[in-house]
Amino acid sequence: MRVLLCTDGADDARQAAAFIGLFKPPTEPEVRLLAVAESGRHPEHLERSLDMLQSVLEDHGVHPDRVTRTGHLAEEILEEAKEGDYDLVAIGAPVRQGLVMPRLTSTASRLSHHLRAPLLIARNVPSSLHRALICTSGEGPAADTLRHGGSLVKLIDAPVSVVHVMSQVTFDPHGPLEALTMSAEEAIQKGTREGRHLIEAVEWLRKAGVSQDINPRLRHGLVVDEVLAELREGSYDLLVVGAHTVPARNRWMDVLLDDITNQFITKSPCSVLVIWHDPKDWPAGL
Repeated sequence: MRVLLCTDGADDARQAAAFIGLFKPPTEPEVRLLAVAESGRHPEHLERSLDMLQSVLEDHGVHPDRVTRTGHLAEEILEEAKEGDYDLVAIGAPVRQGLVMPRLTSTASRLSHHLRAPLLIARNVPSSLHRALICTSGEGPAADTLRHGGSLVKLIDAPVSVVHVMSQVTFDPHGPLEALTMSAEEAIQKGTREGRHLIEAVEWLRKAGVSQDINPRLRHGLVVDEVLAELREGSYDLLVVGAHTVPARNRWMDVLLDDITNQFITKSPCSVLVIWHDPKDWPAGL
């Protein structure tokens, strides 16, 4: 497992280091610490940040190497990620203050759209990880989210819930109206398309290596609102979502879907793992 942990010298990266330290891979992960300094700025503070991150990781038995680059934060992360072929890129998430989006949160939004590796935005990391929530849309790219997300979630060795949010329509336009209010258990028992998809989602996670309990969840309403409510009610430590990289049928839907990913990044009370989809694998869009 190759991990790139990134910082611009802020303390937020400590959260990412703490999360990486809680993974339980079969062998010690290869972790590179990347510090990015803006052009014209002295990088001395980056050395202090790298020392702090290295100390956190070594407390967990992880021994990283380190590199410093100069330039724009997001661009340098993307360049290093492309050169290094990483299995995971991790950054810390600062607290959003009012209407101002911190620089690193803005960077996370850019990375989630262009990064070709899973992106971890670490926030409020506990001393141990107890529960993960994986979102599934029911569309084709959901398979990538479940397979690739599951291969990382299995490394935290914690129970998993997989949730699908229904709005005002079902997968099956000819299905019964009561499907709009069914629980996951009812949908699975009655064999609705949503129920069948949840069964398939559990199977994908098992094939990805998730051995802990998997709890299918079906919620009804607006996607962002319902996922955030599930996070609060379930006390999750990690949210796994798919990146929006597949062009939609029109540019307005494209903007809407991209905004959903950004809202999870900025509003989630816990860490967020964004799974990239290769658009070539899903050329038809939504």
